[in-house]
Amino acid sequence: MKKKHLIIFLFLYLFFINAAAKKKQWPYGILAQMQGRNAAWFITTQNGFIIQDVNDKNKKRFIAEKAMHITHHEKGIEINGMLLAQKELIIIPCSKLMTINASCYQGIARVIYNKGVIGLQIIGLQHSSPYINQNNFFLATIVQSFNDTCHQSLKLLTTSMQKTLDMVSQQELRMLDVRVLLSEHKSTKKKKWHFYSSKGFVLHNQATKKKYWSPQLIVTLKKGKLYIGEAICPFPLYLTPLDGTILFNDATYHGFFAIKKDKKSIQCINHLDLENYVFSVLRTESWPGWPVEINKALAIASRSYVIAQAIRARKKGCLYDVKNTNEHQTYNGIHISPIIKCAVEETRGMFLGFNNEPIVAMFDSCCGGIIPAGIADIDFKEAPYLARDYACTFCKDCKIYTWNASYEHAIFEKLLQKEMQILDRLKEVKIAKKDKAGLVSEVLYRGAKRWVTLSGKKLYSLFKDIKSFCFTIKKKGNNILVNGRGFGHHLGLCQWGAREMVRRGWDYKQVLQFYYPKTQLMHLV
Repeated sequence: MKKKHLIIFLFLYLFFINAAAKKKQWPYGILAQMQGRNAAWFITTQNGFIIQDVNDKNKKRFIAEKAMHITHHEKGIEINGMLLAQKELIIIPCSKLMTINASCYQGIARVIYNKGVIGLQIIGLQHSSPYINQNNFFLATIVQSFNDTCHQSLKLLTTSMQKTLDMVSQQELRMLDVRVLLSEHKSTKKKKWHFYSSKGFVLHNQATKKKYWSPQLIVTLKKGKLYIGEAICPFPLYLTPLDGTILFNDATYHGFFAIKKDKKSIQCINHLDLENYVFSVLRTESWPGWPVEINKALAIASRSYVIAQAIRARKKGCLYDVKNTNEHQTYNGIHISPIIKCAVEETRGMFLGFNNEPIVAMFDSCCGGIIPAGIADIDFKEAPYLARDYACTFCKDCKIYTWNASYEHAIFEKLLQKEMQILDRLKEVKIAKKDKAGLVSEVLYRGAKRWVTLSGKKLYSLFKDIKSFCFTIKKKGNNILVNGRGFGHHLGLCQWGAREMVRRGWDYKQVLQFYYPKTQLMHLV
């Protein structure tokens, strides 16, 4: 097609789209319609969004959040709980790609409200995955695309997008990918959260934005409401430090803080860059003195885990992605470790994938030689990469491979009686059931009148000196003796095993392939 004909075609194409919009008709390329409050589009991107009013090109809004809920409201379009006056919007991702309801696109989205119905149009390309497969290096295969003419149209739109992005400061475009729950308040009792930043804060919510110059900020929670001083502030409240860091609960954190409320609690959430999060996590999930190579493997495992958790959380509409405890990953803010920093930088953006999706990369201190495929209560259909059917023998010489615990009869009995009120006097204790991997599923306790059953996991959670689910237990004299193997949940990467593998010359890719079979090393776009 000649250049002149192409320009005419593009002009007519854009003209008819605008004409259709003015007539309140659905434009070409509509992907879906929705009605009612329960339906929604969930859009994510790496660097936030630009929202532009179609009827007024000068009205633009930058949203730093990486996730956006677009829902139907009886009066129009609702984004992240805020009703907008505009009936037609252009949504421009500040990154190369965006996901819409788990499908990946390159381009822009157009949202239209018409006669009580809301519709979405994508102008651009659809991809099978938002990731790059490192084996092929190129972007995952395009499964649907427009014709060459629409490619040219997309190029023009991209140029327009770039002009819009140039208006946004680099500070606003910083990566804010992970949302970590640091504290949660579930009662109506008075609670105070103390924040410190040397140069003060920028405080903003939907109603206002202002600078707070004092280095110390006290947020008071009372009867489900949020106060700064005596003034009530609406939820959510965002706290951005002017010096780049915030001290909270005796730890210093990168990023900014959000105080949000759902039906169950008020939550203090730290938003920060993915790589800063991984760097911070490895202080507690790794050993800073270990070689760079083992820390590379742990960095990729940790990054894979949090990416997978973030995708799950945002699909469910959770306000946070992970907690800062060992329920997810232990995260205690900023630290200084050159070895860990090097490991994170050299693996920046790298994660493990299965079927082009990030994996929940579990890991523990020492697996104890357990074969994970035999563990009974894991759904390996959801996570086949955790069903390793061969043993790790590399950790057998480490100090925590075996362990022993001893409890006085009276103390052990008292703790059990708190959990099982039907247990009167403890006469005998023994293993009732193990799975194929050798992990304890059930433990039997004989009281004065009956036998009582408790799960192995419950026993593990009650007694802190019990280090794993692989153990024996018996009553001997006035003591309860427990002997076990392994340290943790026996799934995924064995840290002490991986440490020994690296000592023998394995690199981080070989280590990851051993512990997460059938996975691929991938890279964020």
